[in-house]
Amino acid sequence: VVIREGCGFSNYYYVCFASNTAGTAWAFSSTNFAMPVPPGSLTYEDGLRGSMFRPTEDNETPVNLDDAHYTNMSTRVFAGDKINTILTMTEVAGKNIILHGEASGFGEFGGVPGDGEHFVAALSGRFFPAVSGSYNFHWSQDDRGLMFMDMADDGVFSNSDRVGSYAGNASGSKNLTAGQGYNFIFFMQEFGGGENLWFKYTPPGGSEAWVNPTSQPGLWRYASGALPAVLSISNTPGTNMSANSAMLNGMLAAKGYSVNVYAHWGRTNGLTVPENWETNAFVGTFHSYDGAISYAATGLALGSQYFYAFSVSNAVTNFWAVPSRTIEMLNVDTDGDGLPDAWEHRAFGNTNVSSGRLDQDWDSDGLSDHDEYTAGTVATNQESCFKLRLYVTNGAVLVQFDGMEAVGPGYEGLVRRYDLEQSTNLLLGPWQLVPDRTNIIGAGKTITHTNLLGPHIFYRSKVWLQ
Repeated sequence: VVIREGCGFSNYYYVCFASNTAGTAWAFSSTNFAMPVPPGSLTYEDGLRGSMFRPTEDNETPVNLDDAHYTNMSTRVFAGDKINTILTMTEVAGKNIILHGEASGFGEFGGVPGDGEHFVAALSGRFFPAVSGSYNFHWSQDDRGLMFMDMADDGVFSNSDRVGSYAGNASGSKNLTAGQGYNFIFFMQEFGGGENLWFKYTPPGGSEAWVNPTSQPGLWRYASGALPAVLSISNTPGTNMSANSAMLNGMLAAKGYSVNVYAHWGRTNGLTVPENWETNAFVGTFHSYDGAISYAATGLALGSQYFYAFSVSNAVTNFWAVPSRTIEMLNVDTDGDGLPDAWEHRAFGNTNVSSGRLDQDWDSDGLSDHDEYTAGTVATNQESCFKLRLYVTNGAVLVQFDGMEAVGPGYEGLVRRYDLEQSTNLLLGPWQLVPDRTNIIGAGKTITHTNLLGPHIFYRSKVWLQ
């Protein structure tokens, strides 16, 4: 039996009863359950949640929330299910704030993240209009700005919920009703160069003013809690990555509830559909629990990125922790020898052959195993080594070497780079970089330098991973 139109977070009791022409019977005892907290049960305080995300693409993709489902979070701006947007990105550490003052500049964020390039700063909350009418929202950003306001209050940002256009200087208006609340999210997006945060609004019949939760009390508010029961789950960073396993972590707040918790992981983001995940596992049943949860995922493939998320369910509700998190099984080095396990497995069949010391040279070709990894050569083949080739042809000297691309197990996220250096004195130097032959990215091609015949010149090349 599905019970509908239950209200609030009340505690309900029920009992089953049966009857036929022969008589009646009642279940031996009743039992009870608590309804989950409905969306309207959130409590609000003056202020806006703020978060920063970096790095982000220099286009609309990170802030395009058309048709995105979202939810309030207790530590950051809204999160949701639309991939490649800030709803599913991990926020910059130390840049989650409650904005209380003027939405101008990055003072309350503690400054810009990193070098101040390629990032998004977001503000989210709920706007409570004091009077009914048309409200205008205006921004002037370097480089772009965008705003969404959930007019249907249905937890989905549609294209019609856009306020203004995706532009550096733009504005848009919405007809709002006093006494209602409207969830919104605002973005400033920085590509490169200068950056600023500039966000204003104009009430019906009023003048344009900075968005300021403190000087405009009751208008700009954020969800600070729920009454009185709490049932929530979130994903936290994974830990203990090894050759084929990792610990998936989360936080569960289920005071007053009994819930089943499940872990889901895979190499693609399954969002909130169990069938879309490679693996689903039962974590356990938790009774009135508030704290950390974890699950040891095994059978993971080295060199892969995995997404994971937790979900909870009981007789009356089920929901997911969003956004999902990622763990990188990339360049894992369980024995701490400086050589990624995935590379050692491909080169030697296991991780116990080489210690990774500078004097460890399996094939005795003069290059240590660690140098073979750096250069991209075959550590078990003496004929495969990093070397220069010199040719004299048509009155010129050709200096060549192979620029190996950093691909395959153990090189995920890395780029191989090369310098060519020259000197007239082999022993004393000095060595100088050859013009136009510095910081070359290996792309699986032969790198050539041509020089006219003349005084003796010595050459050497350097290779590194970055």
